[in-house]
Amino acid sequence: DYLGHGHRVLSSREGGLPEVIAHATDVAGSLPGLNTAQIADMKLAGNQDGELYRLLLVAQCNALSKAMPFLFERIDDETELLLPDNLLRTDSIVAKLVAGVPEEDWAEVEIIGWLYQFYISEKKDQVIGKVVKSEDIPAATQLFTPNWIVQYLVQNSVGRLWLMANPQSTLANEWPYYITPAEQTPEVQAQLDALIQTRVREDGDTLNPESITVLDPACGSGNFLYVTLEHLKRLEGEVMNQLEALGQTQERLGLEGETVTLQQLRGIEINERAAALAELVLWIGWLQWHVRTRGLASVAEPVVHDYGNIEHRDAVLAYDRAELATDESGQVITRWDGTTFKKHPVTGEDVPDEAAQVPQWRYVNPRPAEWPAADFIVGNPPFIGAGPMRAALGDGYVQALRATWTDVPESADFVMYWWHHAACLVRSGAARRFGFITTNSLRQTFNRRVVQSWW
Repeated sequence: DYLGHGHRVLSSREGGLPEVIAHATDVAGSLPGLNTAQIADMKLAGNQDGELYRLLLVAQCNALSKAMPFLFERIDDETELLLPDNLLRTDSIVAKLVAGVPEEDWAEVEIIGWLYQFYISEKKDQVIGKVVKSEDIPAATQLFTPNWIVQYLVQNSVGRLWLMANPQSTLANEWPYYITPAEQTPEVQAQLDALIQTRVREDGDTLNPESITVLDPACGSGNFLYVTLEHLKRLEGEVMNQLEALGQTQERLGLEGETVTLQQLRGIEINERAAALAELVLWIGWLQWHVRTRGLASVAEPVVHDYGNIEHRDAVLAYDRAELATDESGQVITRWDGTTFKKHPVTGEDVPDEAAQVPQWRYVNPRPAEWPAADFIVGNPPFIGAGPMRAALGDGYVQALRATWTDVPESADFVMYWWHHAACLVRSGAARRFGFITTNSLRQTFNRRVVQSWW
């Protein structure tokens, strides 16, 4: 519905082949790199729909690359995509996506996260339990977070600050996962009130939704940031409605240029593809909200901007480069891959196959990774226990990580490095609050030590 030519590329409203095939001659004039005469001849031939569709699909990807170069690279030849020959068959990946996913689900931005998890599932099976290079860490650790869990964290972090600064707000009635805070002692309540008033004064005696910033330092395909965007837009709507109810039209007009934007949402993601998807998710979410409230005609060109909201890098460990670890003689250091076995010649039992070796890596100049400034930090950092960390991430990475974050006990799980970093920022005043999905072993001694150090 948002494509310039107005025809679906993967499906058809009437069923059957993708709409773009039936309208190929019309579409050819609006997509780059297509020979209109050639497209017309292929359409008239009646037996070249498969080849025709491949050309149209590549042309559409190239058209999208102008708006979203961070996600769609320009393709000079269809062979670069390694497209299968059966794209129009009933058992093709395109047909399965259209038939297997209900129409209404495609309207939800969350579908991108679920598709990304499916995309990395095969890679996850290949690397889980093995020593991996830094670029393979996402496949070993990422898990898409369902929407209701994200709402729970956002409503009780960003939402709680809003309600503390605006006790007259009624938005809590619309938040099914919001938990009313327990009654605090006068001393603790005074401290909380002081923090809120400090933040309010920074905005000029009122808490503006347009100034609230949020960071997800393990953002995956961006679902946390998308839900946060929706909440910020609802906060903005409540402010506008209150002004209108008071008849303060001039104030409202004065706020027209100060709206919630994507630049308030920041993310860090180690996987390049996921980082690009997160940018896309945010833009789709923003456009959907914009169209719902102002109409499709209000969307200006270009539709998508690359603000660089999502940084593609490691969120806890910065380093100059990773290089193969070698011994004193210059030989590459290797170790058993942790998953390959063979039968013992005498007992017949499975034993490690010493021939299955993987290289070890050394991280040059390791140091704590910096995070962009934000009021709130939310997310679902990767789960790896302290024991399996070396097998999953490699000796070199774990050694560099532990040498860098000396305040985190070596017995702590991987997720606790995110927890500690966020706690440092909140304690220093650089962030207001953080909310993470963490390991269920948080209460056990080896992880509780990290939490207790902040009591």
